[in-house]
Amino acid sequence: MTSDARGDWEQALDTGLSQGLSFNSLFYSLGATSCRTSLCALTAIVTQLRAMGTAQVEVGLLHGPTNRMTSRVWTPEEVQAALIWLRRENMRGCNVYVRPVAWQGSAPASAGIVLVDDLTREGVAQLHRDGLGPAVVTETSARNYQAWVRLSPAPLAPLLATQAAKELAARYDGDPASADWRHYGRC
Repeated sequence: MTSDARGDWEQALDTGLSQGLSFNSLFYSLGATSCRTSLCALTAIVTQLRAMGTAQVEVGLLHGPTNRMTSRVWTPEEVQAALIWLRRENMRGCNVYVRPVAWQGSAPASAGIVLVDDLTREGVAQLHRDGLGPAVVTETSARNYQAWVRLSPAPLAPLLATQAAKELAARYDGDPASADWRHYGRC
């Protein structure tokens, strides 16, 4: 673990403690069986958000029983502050998703990073070999991956980002139904 990730984790811990949570209740409210489990989860989320490299992300909660999505736009720091709540919602049956947010003037735009969903390990390796090393790779189930691929450091027009996402999905055997400029990925 890097010292930066540990610093972020300690800051999140301090936030929870300042909200009146005891050290033990903070970790066990996250559903952890040990402090190490929570540290790993927190470090993974912090690393994912940093690697996306955007000032804001949209966090979506898909409510299992109703199949209804609610979302909030937060900074990575606000996501960190909400981790206990997000973990609790996940334990109540909500799936937690994330996608980068960017703006061109007052219009929503692609953040210059797109999701390629349902990749195999070989697909991820081929992205690397082709010089398209993903900013983030998440194993969503056994041998099934999502990759966030940075296309540009600047926001892109939605149509251009969607075309690129569709091309990446086709080239690397990803899910074409998930190839668009605003698709959610697993958090």
